[in-house]
Amino acid sequence: MPKQRTTCTRCSRRHQSCDRSVPCLRCVQAGEAESCKTEWEGGYDAKVCRTYLPTGRLNGAVKNVRHHIPVGNPTNHHEPISPESQASSTTGHGRHLNDITTRIEDASLRDKTIETHLDDRYLNMGPSQPVAVDSDSVELNAVMTVDEMQAFLPSPTRIYELVHYHEHYLTWYHGTICVPVFNDELAKNMAKGHIWLHDTDLLWSALLFSVMAQSLTCASDNAMATWGYDRKQKMMLGRRWFDCTVSCLNRGKWTSRPKLSSIQAVESLAMSAHPLGFANDQFILYGNAMRIALALGLQRVPHDPEQDDIDERKEPPNSPKRVNVREREVKRRVWMLLGTQDWFSATYTGMYWLQPEQSSTTLPRHFDDETMSIAPEDRPIISDFSKHIQHMGWIAAKFADAVRVEKDLEGKYHQIQIYDAELRKMDLHNLPRSFQRSDIPWVRWTRGIITILLANKLLLMHRTFLSKSFNDIRYVSTRWASIEASKTIISEYNLAMLDTQRPTLWNDDAHLVTAAITLSIDIFHRSPHEPEFHEHRKLVEVAVASLRRSADRSVIADRGYRVLRTLWDQLSKYHYKKAQTQKSPKMKPPPLQPPVRVNTPGNWRSGDSYKPSVDKWCPPSVMPGSHSGPVTTHPPHSGVLLQPSTLPVIPAVQLPPDQRIGFQDVPIVDGWLDTGPLMDLSWIHYFQGQFPMKDVEGESFVNELFLSAQPR
Repeated sequence: MPKQRTTCTRCSRRHQSCDRSVPCLRCVQAGEAESCKTEWEGGYDAKVCRTYLPTGRLNGAVKNVRHHIPVGNPTNHHEPISPESQASSTTGHGRHLNDITTRIEDASLRDKTIETHLDDRYLNMGPSQPVAVDSDSVELNAVMTVDEMQAFLPSPTRIYELVHYHEHYLTWYHGTICVPVFNDELAKNMAKGHIWLHDTDLLWSALLFSVMAQSLTCASDNAMATWGYDRKQKMMLGRRWFDCTVSCLNRGKWTSRPKLSSIQAVESLAMSAHPLGFANDQFILYGNAMRIALALGLQRVPHDPEQDDIDERKEPPNSPKRVNVREREVKRRVWMLLGTQDWFSATYTGMYWLQPEQSSTTLPRHFDDETMSIAPEDRPIISDFSKHIQHMGWIAAKFADAVRVEKDLEGKYHQIQIYDAELRKMDLHNLPRSFQRSDIPWVRWTRGIITILLANKLLLMHRTFLSKSFNDIRYVSTRWASIEASKTIISEYNLAMLDTQRPTLWNDDAHLVTAAITLSIDIFHRSPHEPEFHEHRKLVEVAVASLRRSADRSVIADRGYRVLRTLWDQLSKYHYKKAQTQKSPKMKPPPLQPPVRVNTPGNWRSGDSYKPSVDKWCPPSVMPGSHSGPVTTHPPHSGVLLQPSTLPVIPAVQLPPDQRIGFQDVPIVDGWLDTGPLMDLSWIHYFQGQFPMKDVEGESFVNELFLSAQPR
């Protein structure tokens, strides 16, 4: 039997140096701290514990390592270091690489040892001391070194402030992070006075960077001022932390080491990825997160009375059973949010991946993470919001299925009306009991956000028939529904901005751009003599002014503002000049009165009474036929008048009534806002059909509109 060791079992079997602490540094970096021990598991067995790599195979492995390891600092892009200077180097990477090859030559190791050395000593190493990084000069890298990421960590005080802000202002939005567990991990990693990434699990570090990026990107201006950041630093540092999150995931081998914290990092990262301009990256991360969730078995967490039911009288506050129940609830929340995101995408892609019948995971219960017990129904918890919109996402998925099986336009439009009514049942009068409280700030914010989300999903359902609704009386209810939904989004957005404590969410700007474009299209189909023309123009002015104020903190707002300004300016000039040379008979617009859909496709009765369920959240003052007068807000809980006259005004569009634009099948709403706000610019090619390229002015308009949406 070997003598008593002070090195851990893992390092001893692999013939690696160990710092003789439990857990040791190597096990911590490899994410195996819980298995670091000094006793042989199952007793000492020489056949297992003293196996050697064949000499010929070892020599080949050494040559392969030397061939692939570059000479000098891997992050140094200057001239390569000469062999002489490398050999005489006593510090830096040369010494580390010589150490690696010497250990491989002198020890009998298995194949996995070489990979471990490369991971711990070369791939993850940086300069021996943290370096100061110039944030303005460093470009975003595919994988940053650990020391580069260390340089972007703020002070411990600032880290605690960012985490505290996330806990009280943002956790409710995604509801996937268990706050007590995360705070305990933070305190453990901060035990030495600062977080040292070399000593922490990189997958947990990814979650920390994700939380900080989310807090920084979504924080209000007042919170930013208390932290000492301005909007320019907000965008710059937010992008660095996003890159640090992805780098931690890659360096932590998140695809081969499935962990729940990896999925949580991706899900919480969405709130900062979109306004920072990383929407496409985010959806790629979502795909990986879904596969990792399957590897962890998150689709198989059904209700089990033995594991999920707690006897409050017998179980102490921090008993293992309570902890296990909390872990199962967190898994359900993570899986639910992945499904919700997948189903929401079905409204513009027409397809989704997650089928509910293939998953046995139940919905999260009303479980309080702090007390580790079932909370009363009237007490708000962080999973309430995501659980409510999960049903909205499932309606969107069923709608995509229903429309896909229909073969003709009448059948598709019939499904739109069915699911339009289904969505409207989720109005503010049918919220959970926990949302009725007003003493908690985030509960107040959820009501306005749910209203905006409902209105936006209604726009999505009707978008394919919007252009037809301007000329075909059968689809005129789409025009009415789209207009009212757009008004609701704009008014709710402005009401939300009155609350200086409310965080800024990425979909606020995205849905605002959608609503403004929808109203702009309606304006182009109206005469300047109609009262709706001026009312809608004022609302668009309000939206453009709001986007301009937010342009320096959100890529969505910046590109949306420039697209709307270019759209209005160029179209007004183009059509005004075209009206001077061409005159056609006036085209009377269809009445803005929704018709009636009766039993069979194709049967319509204009004149019958028809009052959609939108009146549940739209007062009579905004129903069809009552659009004149002041611009009012639509949700019943608001009651605040918009004041567009106090905001910057877009020049009035001078369009003669006989030169209205026919926006045929333009993907104006969620397709290019949810997948990547104004990132996919293929929709601009539609304008080439409206303005032939042989027309010099039309070509200039399309080019300018395209350039206006490009990143600066």
